[in-house]
Amino acid sequence: MSDYFDEMGWQPLGEGQTPDQLIHMARLLRDFGMWEELGQSQRLPPPASKDIVKNLKEKEISSSVKHCNNRAWLVTLVSMVTKTSRRTRAWFKVIPRDYSDRSTLGHMVAIAIIKGTSQDDKCPVCLKLHSLGEVVKVLPCNHSFHSACILPWLEKTNSCPLCRHQLPTDDEDYEAYRKDSLRAKQRDDDIETLHNSMFS
Repeated sequence: MSDYFDEMGWQPLGEGQTPDQLIHMARLLRDFGMWEELGQSQRLPPPASKDIVKNLKEKEISSSVKHCNNRAWLVTLVSMVTKTSRRTRAWFKVIPRDYSDRSTLGHMVAIAIIKGTSQDDKCPVCLKLHSLGEVVKVLPCNHSFHSACILPWLEKTNSCPLCRHQLPTDDEDYEAYRKDSLRAKQRDDDIETLHNSMFS
């Protein structure tokens, strides 16, 4: 009998020793895919890695429409905007619907920044507009946030507040859990693809 245990890498139970039923139950639940139903898959993610947070890309906010000194270009732009929809015209703050005197356009030194055309015009956490020259943090998913907004968030969780893109963490157990979850999802996708190719 000892050869069987040696071959399997097991140790026989000692005198008066009983098997650990809780370990067997946990393995049974895991092997048959019932572990997630116990709520163990709802584990909250740990904070993002400190090295990743420290090395986040920074970007300076600049105007999306520069000052315009070229009168011909400005007249063409105003002509195009006044012929478009009311919603498009609402993006511009300084262009009237009816401009009869084109000479006044030469006195317009700048066009207001176009609002509503960019996701980068306000911070998604505090909803305050970014000001010109302000430096913001940019996550790997290209969403930008005020430093004061995103740094406390990343101290609590490892994902983007908008798209839930996950950043690496310093927790080795969570990283192993995440890799297992991704492998399980990939396995399910492979089985689905195989099933569809066989029965379609």
